[in-house]
Amino acid sequence: MRGQKDLYGFDYTVSTDTSSSAYLVALTLLTPDSKLVIHNVLCNPTRTGFIKILKKMNADIKIKNLKYISGEPVGSIFVKSSSLKTTNCPEGLVSSLIDELPILFVISALTKGVTKFKAISELTIKESNRILEMKKVLTQIGIRCQTTKSSMIIHGRKNIDVNNKLITVNTKLDHRICMSTVILSLITGIKMKIKNFETVNTSFPGFVSLIQSIGGKIEIKK
Repeated sequence: MRGQKDLYGFDYTVSTDTSSSAYLVALTLLTPDSKLVIHNVLCNPTRTGFIKILKKMNADIKIKNLKYISGEPVGSIFVKSSSLKTTNCPEGLVSSLIDELPILFVISALTKGVTKFKAISELTIKESNRILEMKKVLTQIGIRCQTTKSSMIIHGRKNIDVNNKLITVNTKLDHRICMSTVILSLITGIKMKIKNFETVNTSFPGFVSLIQSIGGKIEIKK
């Protein structure tokens, strides 16, 4: 291999992260009378499987103002709270929503009916085994889950018994489990103690302050 001798600089605009947006989208969809607009979001088709599956679930979500910035499609996501329905996640969409599956599990758990996910074995080799860890979280709040090494079936329901519960979640340094659990807590009202929460700073350092700014109660303890 021969490297290029003369390199050159160029300007590149980094758009809003699709995966980070997913937590706010989920919170909006499941909170009555809520609306959300997120501007300048990366809308590359390889990253928008989350939006496609939500539309199959009857979510009121749209991409508008689409334009190309630094060679990538970028747009604004408009979301309104919705009456969701369950669906089976097409295997063809999995690669384009793999990082959003933990928060999608939360959405499915709080939607009445059965949602099935297949060909998701890649989740077992992320920062943690996300199939197993999300099953642990959902089981603690009374959601029935059936899992294998490459699949997950969630029996969702809208009415969750809070009953002054305190759930402890050992996230094993997995930022997406942390943030998905926060959204689950905010929507259900169940108190949760999430260990190793500092790992969220690796991908979304403004997450805590943003949630606090809209009224979410998060207390960080060392």
